[in-house]
Amino acid sequence: MKSSSLSFYAAVIAVLVGMSWGIFMAISQDHSAMPAHAHLNLLGWVSLFLFGIFYRLHPALETSRIALMQVCIWI
Repeated sequence: MKSSSLSFYAAVIAVLVGMSWGIFMAISQDHSAMPAHAHLNLLGWVSLFLFGIFYRLHPALETSRIALMQVCIWI
């Protein structure tokens, strides 16, 4: 699997989990996990999406082993 594809898939999963978590916190009126929710959205969704864009724009780096390791470690 290419680094960009893996990064985009993981970003979509992170944003769905982050939004669901935010909706759950809003319904329950318990915002004690808000910092973890914010970090999941920022570090999970935004960063992985930016990694995916970068690797898609640089195809020579996208297929390298170190790029795949970076994405896997970030996940």
